[in-house]
Amino acid sequence: VSLLSTVGAHWQPVKFARVVVPDPSLHAKIAVTLIGKRGRNVCMTVFLQGAGGGCCAVGLLLKPFNVMSMSGLDVSPDGGEVLAGMASDDVARLELFLPHGRHRPVPLVDNAFIAEVPADDYPVGLVAYDRSGLVIGRYGSTGPVRLK
Repeated sequence: VSLLSTVGAHWQPVKFARVVVPDPSLHAKIAVTLIGKRGRNVCMTVFLQGAGGGCCAVGLLLKPFNVMSMSGLDVSPDGGEVLAGMASDDVARLELFLPHGRHRPVPLVDNAFIAEVPADDYPVGLVAYDRSGLVIGRYGSTGPVRLK
């Protein structure tokens, strides 16, 4: 991963960068960069096999987590989506809730996470728990946006 291909690197100096692979089975990498004069802006760039994208948050706005949704046939051949993001240190674990009572853990490595959701597994909910098992954050999706 080239440092200059990360989000934010073209308009602010990069103070710190790290590449994380939260789930090796997805063949995806997440580059986390701190940019700006004091390095207080957090940027995340997701590199998938056929696509990529990213976003930045000013002033560490990760409470308790931020989610970026990516969809399209270059991201998920079956029309699903990929959920990727950064979590605060308060998040001990993440769980993805699927229809019909199913759920699965979402790998969380160095505050980064990524999960693939097949097109027929909606609606979904992503829930964050603290170390004592209390729910501290939620995100829901009814599925990828479909353009006609």
